[in-house]
Amino acid sequence: MKLKTIANHGAMAHEKHPLGDLRRERGLTQQQLANASGLPLTTIQKLESGVNKIGKARVDTVIALAKAFDMTVEELVEYAG
Repeated sequence: MKLKTIANHGAMAHEKHPLGDLRRERGLTQQQLANASGLPLTTIQKLESGVNKIGKARVDTVIALAKAFDMTVEELVEYAG
């Protein structure tokens, strides 16, 4: 059972998600985005993998990402939500 969970997680990591697309368009690594936003790398990874949804993220998380991308919160949620 544990092996199946790991395999599924690996498959999810290779799917494309809007937040990851936006990050790549801006030429950033996940670590660079984490540094620019002040968020933990694991938060960026969970948002990009779909484990956590941007529309259900904490307000301070969304604000930090919007600032890092030089976007409004509305623009970020519309793009990545």
